[in-house]
Amino acid sequence: MKSREGTEVGLRGFLLLLTVITCIGIYLRLDQFLLQVLLDDEWHAVHQLLGKGPGELFLTIGQADFSIPLALLYWLEKEWFGPSELGMRWPMMVAGIATLLVMPLYVRRFLSGQTALLFAALLAISPVLVLYSRMARPYALTLLLALVALGAFQRFYVAGKQAWKPALVYWVCAVGCAWLHLVTMPLVLAPFLTLGL
Repeated sequence: MKSREGTEVGLRGFLLLLTVITCIGIYLRLDQFLLQVLLDDEWHAVHQLLGKGPGELFLTIGQADFSIPLALLYWLEKEWFGPSELGMRWPMMVAGIATLLVMPLYVRRFLSGQTALLFAALLAISPVLVLYSRMARPYALTLLLALVALGAFQRFYVAGKQAWKPALVYWVCAVGCAWLHLVTMPLVLAPFLTLGL
């Protein structure tokens, strides 16, 4: 059995290494972030903003390839500050960095500290996740929301029906994730299918 002092030293070491890994991941995501220009599908939201107001944007489900909540945010930014590439990308950067912190800490509750640190390192250097954090598409946001939703569902399932807070977190994250990008709906609804089987 570990002593309290040994546990505290282990926790400090884990947090120190997690901080170093997270800083590496943040560096990879922020390196030349301000020099990027919009590419490919990132222009879909810009085209929508040129001719539509928030009411029309809200009612375009299935009619265009853009994320409605992000387009509404971009419309607000356009009205308040003027349009900018940084304004379109900052939500994904914040979500990408939050994923670096939230997910390893969650995984550590179930697995060893070494496994959580390996997971953190893989998240930090993953080229796809770095790209998701840097682009004006909702992928980094949907990844974070889906993972938090699944974690909240697991907590709700373990705690029982009296645990309304994890159920609320699941509901908010699952709905937000699906609204950002409909293709994520099977992922956030998968726990119900699993329980049904």
